[in-house]
Amino acid sequence: MKEKTKFVNMHMDNKFGIGVSPGTFGEILQGMSPNGKNFLVSIPIKKFSYAKFLIAKPSFIPEIKIFPATKIKALKMAKLVFDFYSLEYAGEIHLTSEIPEGKGLASSSADLVATARAIQNYFNLDIPNNILGSLMRLVEPSNAVMYNEVVSYYYKDCVLHKSLGVIPKLSILGVDEGGVVKTLEFNNTPKHYTNADKQQYEFLLSKLEKAIQQNNLLEIGEVATASAILHQKHKQNRNINLLIDINNKVKGLGVVIAHSGTYIGILFDQQSLSMQEQIVEAKKEFRLAKIDGEISLFSSYC
Repeated sequence: MKEKTKFVNMHMDNKFGIGVSPGTFGEILQGMSPNGKNFLVSIPIKKFSYAKFLIAKPSFIPEIKIFPATKIKALKMAKLVFDFYSLEYAGEIHLTSEIPEGKGLASSSADLVATARAIQNYFNLDIPNNILGSLMRLVEPSNAVMYNEVVSYYYKDCVLHKSLGVIPKLSILGVDEGGVVKTLEFNNTPKHYTNADKQQYEFLLSKLEKAIQQNNLLEIGEVATASAILHQKHKQNRNINLLIDINNKVKGLGVVIAHSGTYIGILFDQQSLSMQEQIVEAKKEFRLAKIDGEISLFSSYC
């Protein structure tokens, strides 16, 4: 076992390290490749987890504390980072988040990345995304919120599949269908994918990659809708048919879901001059359809 290093903060005038990570609004696409690996392509959104790391005072007991104390996954992540870089346990992590938990918006993944980035910032480390993913995998299957572009990600292995590029800014009018989804429990539930399913997901991923390269938002929306429909045999959204109808009425880009969460939404092009009118009309249709659940507007971040 490597001896723990008594690491000195290289930012001598910094009293603390800061880490930030976006959440996601579910996935444009999630399924299984022909190679048998589960993958996802997420939409990062402007909802963030923030972490602050500091060493408040010297302690004779080597320990890392986290606030709030309920953030046990983030605490485990912090200890993994300290162990990997042979740092002596010391310090406090303070987490705050704009991302609701149990809704499929990658709140846990964002907490893990923000925590690691705060420690990185304090100690002037360089934690590559592949190392970050390998540590996150020891906590739980995770989203690819550490990347600055849209990627296909083997989320159970926490390994990059391929980078797909940057997409134009999107808005998502989302509705929370209620309840919570326990990500670990959901991911551990066996799901059957036929060979035809795997080939369909491979086709959709290829279509999505091409659409991103060509900035074709309509085709990106088509992939999201197709993925949402395919996923209904694994987790049903009671409002999916309604939202598909509303999307068609207001000429949205498509329907997107949190594949392991409670949110479902309609995609809109932020660069469209008619977007505000479309959103107003969609909200009106939501009311007419008496769709239950909190309605929120999200903006993509990538």
